[in-house]
Amino acid sequence: MVAMQKHLDSGNKTLPLVFAVLFYMGKKNPYPHSTHWLDCFEDRGLEERIYTQPFRLADVTTL
Repeated sequence: MVAMQKHLDSGNKTLPLVFAVLFYMGKKNPYPHSTHWLDCFEDRGLEERIYTQPFRLADVTTL
């Protein structure tokens, strides 16, 4: 998130594509968990509907 903000602060109008990378150094081999971040939620179907749609905007400048 910080990298995205710095990108915008430097004058860019759109967000850069940022890839998450997990470095695993555990004892189990191979990595024993899902690598899909939506699997971390209890209700993946709900999270997919929320996080794949445009965000809701509360424009407080109009109040």
